Amino acid sequence: MTEQQPSADAPAAAPSRARTVVKTALKWIVPLALIAWLLSSGKLDLRSLPKVYGDPLLLVGSVVAWAGCSIVIAALRWKLLLRGLGFELGFLRAMRFQFVALFMNTAVPGNVAGDVFKNVLASRTIPELTLTRTLTCVMVERVLGLAALMLLSVLAVSLRFAEVYAKAPALVAFVYLLGAGTVGGVLVALIAARLASKARSAEGEGSAGLVAKIRARVADIGEALLAYARRPATLGAAFLLSVLMHAVFIALFFVLSTRVAPTPMALLDVAVVYPIGMLTSILPLAPGGIGVGHAAFDSLFRLFSVAGGADVFNVFLVGQLVPNLLGVLPYLADGDQRARA
Repeated sequence: MTEQQPSADAPAAAPSRARTVVKTALKWIVPLALIAWLLSSGKLDLRSLPKVYGDPLLLVGSVVAWAGCSIVIAALRWKLLLRGLGFELGFLRAMRFQFVALFMNTAVPGNVAGDVFKNVLASRTIPELTLTRTLTCVMVERVLGLAALMLLSVLAVSLRFAEVYAKAPALVAFVYLLGAGTVGGVLVALIAARLASKARSAEGEGSAGLVAKIRARVADIGEALLAYARRPATLGAAFLLSVLMHAVFIALFFVLSTRVAPTPMALLDVAVVYPIGMLTSILPLAPGGIGVGHAAFDSLFRLFSVAGGADVFNVFLVGQLVPNLLGVLPYLADGDQRARA
């Protein structure tokens, strides 16, 4: 009787798991170190959480803002973006997939994994939603969110230019440069999309190999971007939904700041710093921008001679991340349905 030889892949499994554990631990070192520094320096006070969310009106308002923006408006925007590619997805299903995406974006640093995953879920009912179109949809959704954030920040800076420039001239320059870069990036993407589409029509049928596959993939992305360009009304509606969503969150952030920060900030000043601070949450350093966002808002508030930026962001973050984690329920339910299938 011959002994069964161990699989050749078995020795590699343990190092792979070890690397995963190490990578996960390293991702938490930066946010935990920042939180520890903020706590030890007195820039973060966790006692503000029960003080704020002990108020039923603020608690209900935070939940309504989360549900209305992160679920309803975000799902409607995504539905419009899918329609821009020629696909239709039911609104209730879009909300369920969006809920799962919130959980994934909270659990995985970078705030993008959930956006990809919800498109993968949608592709089960829309087989034509290929990987290329999925990535294009994710990219357009992210760009619309960034453009809406920068529009609100640029408008706020412009309306209070003299006051903001006197306190933080470097911030004013950064906001305008980032706004111009966003517009320039969109224009470059549209030009590149048109060139990629023309390149596909010009290339011969007999091309093959890796280079040809890359060209075909780039051309697919270009054609998907041009599909959006041919539907300006759909794209414009999705952009306006992004503006509305971020405007509601800025208003909520302002209300929380009046309860937490020792010195009140003007609404337009909050509109200036909120987009810049929230951009740190998309850095793949920590889930939900934990630690990094706290430090960013602490510094941004201090540009306006106001303390408590880390506390305000902490209260706002908890009000968003806690309900986001409930997205694990439809995620597990979807997994059970796959298992039964």
